[in-house]
Amino acid sequence: MKILIVTGRTGGHFFPAKTFAQALKHEYPQAEVHYVLSQRTSGDLLEEESSNSKYFHYLPAFPWKGLFTPKVFQFAFSFVKAFFQSRKLLKMLRPKLVVGFGSYLSFPLIISARKWKIPTLIHEQNAEMGKANHMLAPYVSKIAVSFSDTRDERFPEKFVHTGNILRNDLFYAAQAKRENDNNHFHILVLGGSQGAHELNRLVTEGVALLSRELVKKIQIVHLTGAKDLESVREKYKNLGVEASVISFSNEMGKLYRQTDLLISRSGAGTLFESVLFQLPAILVPYPYAGSHQYQNAQALTQAGNSWILDQRTAAPQELADKLTSIMNHPEDLAHVRSRIRHILKVDDGQNLTRVAMSLINDKINFSANTEVRLETAN
Repeated sequence: MKILIVTGRTGGHFFPAKTFAQALKHEYPQAEVHYVLSQRTSGDLLEEESSNSKYFHYLPAFPWKGLFTPKVFQFAFSFVKAFFQSRKLLKMLRPKLVVGFGSYLSFPLIISARKWKIPTLIHEQNAEMGKANHMLAPYVSKIAVSFSDTRDERFPEKFVHTGNILRNDLFYAAQAKRENDNNHFHILVLGGSQGAHELNRLVTEGVALLSRELVKKIQIVHLTGAKDLESVREKYKNLGVEASVISFSNEMGKLYRQTDLLISRSGAGTLFESVLFQLPAILVPYPYAGSHQYQNAQALTQAGNSWILDQRTAAPQELADKLTSIMNHPEDLAHVRSRIRHILKVDDGQNLTRVAMSLINDKINFSANTEVRLETAN
């Protein structure tokens, strides 16, 4: 039984896909999982899987830059090439199911699979459906969503609420005892797997405006991405801030357990991880890729468990004021932490595995209101 998983090139796409594949293999050892990735996928994401290269297949990237740009012909060529390669791959593997995890890379495989009458499933991480998944909705068999309110009114019968997929190591880490340090206030800053220059700037300039008393109390772990690593490290050093500045980490569970406050973009993966670890957060949605990060952040903020700063208007002083208020009222932070766990549903891949197998076996009819429950994720 072969399953084909197509996913985008960032960690936010790849890690949920990998976790789903692991859950599927755990429940059905006979399953043979193949990944389809962009040729531009970072090698860092694939380091562990490099020895199993026969299960990894690559399609040309075809980023859309607009109709009236010099690259429109390059887009058309790559798009057609991706379709031909998709059809060739389906003919070679004959998968029982094709599962998409967002990005336009899913498009040629999902469309081709439909023509071959292969069941298809897409997973939407965000509160607002991404453009690629929205375009694919008419052609897929089922749409698994992370947020219960995510819908496309054209096809309500296709939706099933599975929750967002998080890695198994994070579930284990969340169950371990939290590493408390009453002498310091621990801040974790995340810009996503690609880093975030404007977030890095806002945080370092905001921290510079804190009182000397608060500066002495904070300890910061800041994941900058590769480009800003040295400059951010130097800024904290000049400010006298105790900070660990790194480009990337494979030990996120350990970092979350040590954290009192998260400052982050509001990609779905990070948002659900913060819920799993009961972390209050200051969220700075990325403003230039539609409104999905803002919609994600709203899901937490409306419940009173996080705060939103708009990158386009927020000044460093606004962040400094918010940090000062939070640090001076630790009882409010404790109250937020105590109620955050049950806001969103998290999944270790088992929920999506049930939906996938239902499509293969055609045994379970999931309706639009179906709730797939996972006891260990509560």
